[in-house]
Amino acid sequence: MAKNKEVELQKYLEKKRRQKSRDEIMNKIAELSRNRTNNGISLIKKKIKMKRVKEDESFEKKLFLHESSDANEESSFLDEKTGIYELYDYNGLVSDVKHNEIPDENVSCPFVAEVLEESKSYNEKQSILNLNESFRLSRLTNRLEKIQNQRKEFDIMYEETEIVSQIKYNLITFVQGETGCGKTTQVSQFLYENGFATDKMIVLTQPRRFSAISISNRINYEANEDISGYKIKYENNIKAHTKIKVVTEGVLFREIQLDFLLKQYSVVILDEVHERSTNMDILIGLLSRIVKIRFAQKNPLRLVLMSATTNPEHFRPVLTNFQLINLTGKRFPVNVFFESKIPEDYIDCAYKKILAILQAEQKYSSNKKSKSGEINVPAEIENTYKASVLVFLTSKEDIYTLKSRLDAFNEQIIVLPLHSGLSKSDQDRVYETFPVRKIVLATNIAETSVTINDIVFVIDCGLEKRKIADENVVMYRTSFICKSSAKQRMGRAGRTGPGICYRLYSGDAFEMFSDHSFPQILMEPFDASLLQLKNMGIKNIFGFPFIDQPSEIAIEDSVRFLESLGALDQNGNITKLGRKMCSYPIKPRYARFLVVNFNVLPKLFSKLVVIVSILSCGFELKRNESTKGYFTGAKSDLIVFLKLYIEYLKTKNKKLLISKVGISADKFEEIRKMASYLLQIAKVDIDFDTDFELTCEDEKEICCCLYYLFADQLAINTGSLYIFNDDEFYISHDSIETEQQNIVFDYIVCGSRRSYVKNITVVPSSLFK
Repeated sequence: MAKNKEVELQKYLEKKRRQKSRDEIMNKIAELSRNRTNNGISLIKKKIKMKRVKEDESFEKKLFLHESSDANEESSFLDEKTGIYELYDYNGLVSDVKHNEIPDENVSCPFVAEVLEESKSYNEKQSILNLNESFRLSRLTNRLEKIQNQRKEFDIMYEETEIVSQIKYNLITFVQGETGCGKTTQVSQFLYENGFATDKMIVLTQPRRFSAISISNRINYEANEDISGYKIKYENNIKAHTKIKVVTEGVLFREIQLDFLLKQYSVVILDEVHERSTNMDILIGLLSRIVKIRFAQKNPLRLVLMSATTNPEHFRPVLTNFQLINLTGKRFPVNVFFESKIPEDYIDCAYKKILAILQAEQKYSSNKKSKSGEINVPAEIENTYKASVLVFLTSKEDIYTLKSRLDAFNEQIIVLPLHSGLSKSDQDRVYETFPVRKIVLATNIAETSVTINDIVFVIDCGLEKRKIADENVVMYRTSFICKSSAKQRMGRAGRTGPGICYRLYSGDAFEMFSDHSFPQILMEPFDASLLQLKNMGIKNIFGFPFIDQPSEIAIEDSVRFLESLGALDQNGNITKLGRKMCSYPIKPRYARFLVVNFNVLPKLFSKLVVIVSILSCGFELKRNESTKGYFTGAKSDLIVFLKLYIEYLKTKNKKLLISKVGISADKFEEIRKMASYLLQIAKVDIDFDTDFELTCEDEKEICCCLYYLFADQLAINTGSLYIFNDDEFYISHDSIETEQQNIVFDYIVCGSRRSYVKNITVVPSSLFK
């Protein structure tokens, strides 16, 4: 029967290949006027409001959502205007550029668009039994006895047979289990031991680099063997014998572009699918088709999705046939306490809650309060120094504000920050034990895939800082989390014993939270993802199987922007330049900047790569008494940052420089890693320690390059402020002196009262003569 189906499928595919392909929707877009202009910040704010959940408006009024006034947070976003490089004749340059273009055979399967389309109409009945696969058991025999005992505490251990069986006999499986049930670390080990990694690897995705590294290390620790490795943006420790590969979502998306059918994998596990990042949504759409193609080729790829809080049925329109596994294991109880009302200062409220925990006696009945009157500690809780505290805050600034207040108690506690800007060694400290009570102050990085076993108390501020972006504009809003995030935060306690979660908001406020987080793909520019999909041969973006499709306006704006860069032609097809741009995993604007200047300015190319790395990594220098000398006489913020980076490379006393400028060594090293990564892609070899000098002539040429990089974002000086697209903007205190000259800028930050342009470069008046 399977053979007949294969014959029928081949006949159907052949018939379709003979038909003349028409992309009706894209043709309509091509006929539309491409001269739409930017209506300014007011239009952007209207679009942003339309994207928010329906109940958000009343929710904002009742719960006093605060719009961030911090105008110094960085990110870069692209403008939608066309013809942005009119001041510079790039067309003649691009035709002569000889760059390291991705070979056609690496652009993925040459029939990607076609097979994606055909896979929609092929509904297999998952007759995997007919494939006669062989699974050779690979039991891990070197596990330590204490690890065996620890694993037995997970209820998921008693579901191994069911989980393996369902994944074996179904192409797509959805595993839903409570936070802390062990699915992240155990499912991949189940599959390895049951023969799924005999000839191929098992790949497990994580939303963050930190969790990818820690989970890979945890799997190796439990196995007592080196079976797992990780691959993140700048690091790759995968070895020839690696069987379980842990990667970030972006890494897997890039691998699909190079090998569409993911031939090296037998199972793809997508973890934390409820976070709904843009990469996750695109991966689900692609993999929903890839598994069918691999099945038709009698080389099946299993897809496993895992989450603790999302509704699996929301994925049903894309993943039409999947088997649901509900893990309902027992957990230690976690008592949840709400505030009677929302505090005006949640940092102060969290501080008082921590003090109350420290002052409380070791045991309380459930009806008693601590002496401070701030907390309830149920009788079953052993409130000793071994009972660690995890506090969820909104940002690094909040973390260090609270830490500075808690440092007065350094003899009783150890306070550990946890955020994405820390080095791996500093992040790993949260897993250590200490002879005093451990207080972990974290951003939402600790919400998922981070298991700190000794956490007993969780203090949840109920807030998060969200980035809302549209083209070259970014807004930061501190707003309430969703119910699923609150559940995830609560689940950080109760791992090894009963726990407590103190929510710094009222029960009535909680009932007004949205159920799930808003998909990222609807909240940010789509041009980078669109270009990568075009590079894979997917012409009809409107036909792509999105869980939540970006709006028609968002797709049209992205198409126009990419056309203005020369990455797409007037028919919406990717150009030779566009393919070259795709070799760099950065924003299309920056990728074009590197592609064009690779041969035009070879001597400056490495410095331009560092500037792009600075832009991509969110580098920020505060202007104060210690740093004002760096800004003197500079014509661009980015030249200031570049000079500081070069000084960091050459100075012997790096600790003194770091202390002076207030920028961590990790940020400098992140820029170095990214610059090295981009230079490796361009096949340029350079020693940053010896080959990196910056002359006055270099500065002038770099500034000239920056004029044309941001030529579409020219702000005109009117004396006290700047005008761009009929809107008023200010220069940040942390920027160079402009001497009332016109400027170009990287992006705009909208604060509560004023909007600021960031990463500015002064434009010489001679350019306007």
